[in-house]
Amino acid sequence: MENDQQEFDIPALRARLLVLLGADAGAYPRHLEQRFPRILDRIVALWGKLASMLS
Repeated sequence: MENDQQEFDIPALRARLLVLLGADAGAYPRHLEQRFPRILDRIVALWGKLASMLS
């Protein structure tokens, strides 16, 4: 585990991911948000990047 805890805007990340999930909002990773906010941050940052690179 890292000693440098980076601050994350969890409410903003949650709102963005819920928009991205759309009808699948029930699949929101609550435990991931609580335990590993840095991973949630990366998921939100990378969501859709591959699709946009391929088109």
